[in-house]
Amino acid sequence: MAHYAPDRPTTAWPTFPIGGWAETGPTLHRWTQVVGKIRMALSAPMNHYWHTPLYVSARGLTTSAIPYGSELFEIEFDLLHHQLVLSTSWGPTRMFPLAAYSVAHFYAQVMAALDALRIDVRIWPKPVEIADPIPFDQDRTHASYDPEAEVSSAGFWPGNQDAPPMFYSYAVPEPAGFRSTAVATYDDTLGEFVLPYADVQSAERPDERLLEFLESTYASAADLGGWDRVLLEQRPPCACDNRGEPRS
Repeated sequence: MAHYAPDRPTTAWPTFPIGGWAETGPTLHRWTQVVGKIRMALSAPMNHYWHTPLYVSARGLTTSAIPYGSELFEIEFDLLHHQLVLSTSWGPTRMFPLAAYSVAHFYAQVMAALDALRIDVRIWPKPVEIADPIPFDQDRTHASYDPEAEVSSAGFWPGNQDAPPMFYSYAVPEPAGFRSTAVATYDDTLGEFVLPYADVQSAERPDERLLEFLESTYASAADLGGWDRVLLEQRPPCACDNRGEPRS
């Protein structure tokens, strides 16, 4: 995780750390699937499986609040202190360190922590959308964790030994003409628009380069798909004065 000095421009983007990621990535990917499946099992279904992803938090990745009866709990990958934290609205918490141990060991620790918190949940213990889906409780192959590597999955893919890290955007179902309208490169093999992280990191205005990519691909999907953008893009009212400044 990048640490910015007080006098360093916040618009500067760090280079993406490749060292250690080839081993850490597959392990962390499976750990996040364990936690994501727990969220999916206990959350109300939403279109496009929006009730399953993890969100970027101030310390790493989080499930956000998961309903459990009349209470709530949360699971967070604290990638600053390198630990998994399970917090509950009824008080008790559990945590354990993230280290170079197997997926099977991680899975056992998560389920034991849930049991200690009296959270009853059952998941299908097998990863999806990967080439070697070894069941979580049997996977002792993937057992790497480099504390210097980190990942974000909000429209970003960290890459592997065959491809560099990149941002991506796609539409499902894909409207006619989608591939040729956005200000972006469409990868026919992946079936999505891609923007290499290196292109953003080296741009004169990285934030604007990424925003252009995200806005253009979204606009293409929304306009060609005939979406009600006025309805979709409504924002909650802001407690601001007539100059747009937040009221004190």
